Amino acid sequence: MDDYGPLVARAYASYRPPLHPPILGSVLDRCYQRGLDYGCGTGQSALALADYCREVVAFDRSAAMLELATPSPRVHYLPLVDSGLPVLRGHVDLLTLAGVLPYCKSQRLLDQLLAVCRPGARIIVYDFDCTLLSGDDWIVPQATTGTVPYDHALDFDGLDTSGLQRVTKRERTVTLDLSVEQLAWLALADAGAMRFFSRGLGAEGLVSRVRARLRTHYCIDTTIPITFATYLTVYQVDRR
Repeated sequence: MDDYGPLVARAYASYRPPLHPPILGSVLDRCYQRGLDYGCGTGQSALALADYCREVVAFDRSAAMLELATPSPRVHYLPLVDSGLPVLRGHVDLLTLAGVLPYCKSQRLLDQLLAVCRPGARIIVYDFDCTLLSGDDWIVPQATTGTVPYDHALDFDGLDTSGLQRVTKRERTVTLDLSVEQLAWLALADAGAMRFFSRGLGAEGLVSRVRARLRTHYCIDTTIPITFATYLTVYQVDRR
């Protein structure tokens, strides 16, 4: 995830679709003691998790993301290191991964996550997508969207999930009315899109140039309905 430097981090901090709370709210209805958000970015997923936990530890590998993470008295942001998560071993009741598995899915990661979870803990893998990045080639040509094949529905299928039971898996759609400003930040939050726009429009005044391009394409200067697909898989840790 080395592409997630200061410019992309700024885009993440400026606007993310308000989808994390309703996605989690669709499967959670009680309070947990300790939560862990793996790959927290600038904090949107960690803050959503904090609504259901007395305390949250949130990890990310990008120093630029953590620098812009939204503070909260119940969220502790920490850098992610290769040695894993030993400080939390066996103490996590609820763990979330929002939009990170395509970058890091491995048996080693799953084993690390299981090691920090209490028996009966829940692990929630979720993500979302919209046509702004996946279908509108005039905005972000597919060849520019990064070198990692990105599957928004990815979960732990294909790994050894002994001690882990899948509770539910589902996909839904939701439509949000976004302003041109929000659309611009959403587009720039994609590392491949950021590179594409920087090359084509220049780094100076990048956001205003992207806004202008969006206004021209959509022929509108108010809000635009954008449909998002959401993906969710919930697991329960069954090991004793």
